[in-house]
Parts: sequence; C-alpha cells; structure tokens
Amino acid sequence: MLETTSTKQHRDTSLYGIKPGFVRLLAPIRKNLARRGVSPTTVTLAAIPVEIAVAICLVIGARTPSALLLVPVLTVAWMALNALDGSLARTTGGVTSVGTVLNELVDRFGDLAVVWVAFIVAPPPVAATVGLAILTSELVAAIGWAATGHRHFRGPMGKPDRAAVVAVGSLAAIIWPVALTVAFVVIGVGAAIGVGVRTRAVIDVAHAIDAGDEQ
Repeated sequence: MLETTSTKQHRDTSLYGIKPGFVRLLAPIRKNLARRGVSPTTVTLAAIPVEIAVAICLVIGARTPSALLLVPVLTVAWMALNALDGSLARTTGGVTSVGTVLNELVDRFGDLAVVWVAFIVAPPPVAATVGLAILTSELVAAIGWAATGHRHFRGPMGKPDRAAVVAVGSLAAIIWPVALTVAFVVIGVGAAIGVGVRTRAVIDVAHAIDAGDEQ
C-alpha cells in the first residue's frame, strides 16, 4: 500500500512504525518476484487464502491445539504479502487505482475473517466489541483518506498489531485455552481506543487543510 509522509507521522502507537524495516527485510523476495514478472495484484490476491487459513486454524484450534502452531507462521506470511504488494508496485511502476481498490478489499476481507473467528471462539460481548471497533476504526481511516488524501494509521490495534496479538494468543492458547479470548479482549479494547485516536488525527489534519485553504 502506498504511504505518504503524513501517514508516517501517525504511527507512534502502532506496529506500522516498523513496516519500512520489514519491507527492507523482504527486499530479496521483492526483487525475485520482479524478475519473475509477478504482478503486485497477484501478490495482493495471494493473501486471501492465507487469511482464510489463519481463520480456520484459529477455529479448529480448540479441538486440535496443534493447528494453532501454524497461526504465527501464517500471520507472518500474511503481513509479508501485505507489505510486498505495495513495495513491488512502487519499484516496478505498477501502482494502479485497481490495485489500490483490490488491496483495500483484501485487507477488509482479512478484518472480517478476524471478526468471524471472534464470534466463534469468544463470548458474544467480546466478539461484538471486536467487530464494531475494528470496522469503525477502518471506516474512520477510509473517511480520512477520502477527505484529506492521506491514510491515517495512528492509534493501537492497527492491522499489524491485531495480527501480532492473534499470533501470540494462539501460541498461548495451546497451554491456556482462554488465551484466545484474552487476545480478542485486547484487540477489541485497543481498536476502540484506536477509533478515538484516529478520529482525532483525521480531524486535526482536516483542520490544517482548511486553515491552509483560508490563507
């Protein structure tokens, strides 16, 4: 996903701040994909089966704890694909509006997969909080993007944060089954806080833009 200087200034409470380093770490893979002529869209769409696999492993983990061992590996693969598509598009000149739309749709599919799992493995109030907080947080980000031209990632429990919590929770659940519920509580509360932080960031940027227009 393309980023701007403005978005980078709003990552103080999120793992989004380590994304540039993660992208650099993946540079050899990106170069290999570019040499092979793999399109950014292919990389974007490849995340869908990984997202589904993560969700399935989390759901069946209650009866087959060994399946939870796959979650951290799949989560890293998911985040790698998410980082690779944008960097591949930038380095190969393959940035397109269609690619941006597909990237957003795949990201939101991943969000829905997490919410679906929450409703299966966590108590209804926790699952409802997770669903409402995540979807509202992403809605605020989308509104901010439309209104200001910048993505806003500020606040806890952005996508990489949620992935990290799910990965840690899945490992802990192997020996402590309630750990997944705890993980979803953390995600729900954190994402709810993130809604407020992102909303404030969007409004601040909008005010700055309006002030600039008035000068």
